[in-house]
Amino acid sequence: MRRYLQVKSILSEAAHAVEEGAREIDMVIIIRALKSRNYKHVYEDIKAVVEASHGNIVKVILETVLLNDEEKIVGAFLSAEEGVAFVKTCTGFCAYCKAIKEGSCARECREGEDLCRNQEL
Repeated sequence: MRRYLQVKSILSEAAHAVEEGAREIDMVIIIRALKSRNYKHVYEDIKAVVEASHGNIVKVILETVLLNDEEKIVGAFLSAEEGVAFVKTCTGFCAYCKAIKEGSCARECREGEDLCRNQEL
C-alpha cells in the first residue's frame, strides 16, 4: 500500500499534543489518498488519530477548495463513520475556502456510504 505521509509522525504529533494538554486535535485529511479513492487509507488515518487523541475532540479538515463534490461527501462520511466531532472545510492556507453545499448532512453521509460501499474500510 502506498503511504502518503508517515502515519507514525501524525500519531506522534497527536499524542504529544494530548500529553501537553491539548483537548482538541485538528487533522487535515490526506487529500492525495482521497483523490485516489484510497478510502481505506483515509479511514485508517482518521481512526488512528481518533485513537491517539484518547477521547479528546478531533476535527477533520477537508480542504474543500481542492475537492470535487463526491470527494467532499466521502470525506465527510468517513469522518462521521469514525465519530469525529467536527468536519471543517479548510485550514485557511488555500487561496480561498469553499463551503460544502448547503443541505442535509445525513443525506450527504448516505451518499458517502453509497460511494464507499464497494471498498472495505
